[in-house]
Amino acid sequence: MSECRLFLMCHFWKAFLFIMCLFFHGMGNAGGSCKPSSELMSSLQDVACATPDLRTAIQKNDLLRKISSTNFFSSVSPMDVVRSVETLSFFNRSLTDKIQETHKSYQESGVDNYTLSITSYPSDVKKGSCSEHKTIDFNSDTSSADFPNYSAVPGKEPRSFQVGTYKGRSVICERTRTPYKQRVMAFCGRPVVECRDTGRSEDCSEKMEYEKCKRSVPISCLSTTVDDKNEGRCISLESFSDLSQNLLLSNVSLERRYCPDGCSYYTQTVQRVYRNSGAENYCSDNYLIVHCGPEKDANSYNLNIREINNLCSYFDLPSCS
Repeated sequence: MSECRLFLMCHFWKAFLFIMCLFFHGMGNAGGSCKPSSELMSSLQDVACATPDLRTAIQKNDLLRKISSTNFFSSVSPMDVVRSVETLSFFNRSLTDKIQETHKSYQESGVDNYTLSITSYPSDVKKGSCSEHKTIDFNSDTSSADFPNYSAVPGKEPRSFQVGTYKGRSVICERTRTPYKQRVMAFCGRPVVECRDTGRSEDCSEKMEYEKCKRSVPISCLSTTVDDKNEGRCISLESFSDLSQNLLLSNVSLERRYCPDGCSYYTQTVQRVYRNSGAENYCSDNYLIVHCGPEKDANSYNLNIREINNLCSYFDLPSCS
C-alpha cells in the first residue's frame, strides 16, 4: 500500500474521530457509526491518490453540478463533522463562528490537508414563497422535524463561483460559459440608457440601478482574462470569506432577478485546505454554489459540515482519475 493511501486511511480517521468528539460530546446531534464501512474502505483503496486537488476534479468533471444536486440533510452520515442549527444575523455570528471553529480544530490537530463540504439552509421557511425563481425546494412530506428534506428543482441550475485572478487581484468569478451580455440581460433585465422624464425633473434612479447591477455581474472564470487556476497563489480562508460575503450581501445581480425579495439564499461550499511544505499558513481552494429557495421565516439555519476524503467516489465521478 502506498504512502499516500496510508496517509488518507490513517490520518483521516484520527482527525475525524477527534472532531466528532470535540463537537458532539453531549450534544446528541450526530448519528451513525464511526466505524469505516467496507464501501468507504474500498473507495479509499481504489482511488486514494487519483485526484490531487479540487481544481483537477472541477476541470475534468462537472463537480459543481454534482454538489448542487446532493441533499446533505437527507440522512445522518458518519462523515458529518457538524450537524446543527445556528443563527446568522447582524448581532449573532454563531453560524460563521461554528465554521471557523471547525477549521481551527482541524489545523490545531495538525492536519495538513483536508476537504470539507459546508451546507447552510434556512431552518424555517414561508411555504409557497419564491415559486418563480427557486432552484431548490423542500418536501414537507418527507422532512424531519429537525432538518427539512431539500432537493434541487428539475431544470433549474444554481449559480456557481470560485476564486480567480483578474488584473493581478483575487476576485469571485462565475463558472459559466454564458456570455457576459446574456447574463446581464438575465440578471439585470433590459438596458436602461436614459433617465425618466417626470415632467418636472429627470428621475435617473432606474438607470443607476441598472448600471449598478450590470457592474456587479461577476466575470466568467472561463474568460481568457481570468486565471482560475491561481497557480502559485495562496488564498486564505479569510480572503475567501471576505469575497463570498461581499458577493452574497451586496451583489445586485444576485438580488435583482436571480434571488429577489420573497426568496432566500441556500449555499453550499466545498473547501480544500492545505499547508504548503515547510509553511505555517494554510491555503485553500474554494467552490461556492448559490441556490435560490423559499424565503426564510427566521434567522436560524441548518448547518452541515461534512468531510470529503475522496471526491471521485463521494460525488460519483469515476472519470476524474
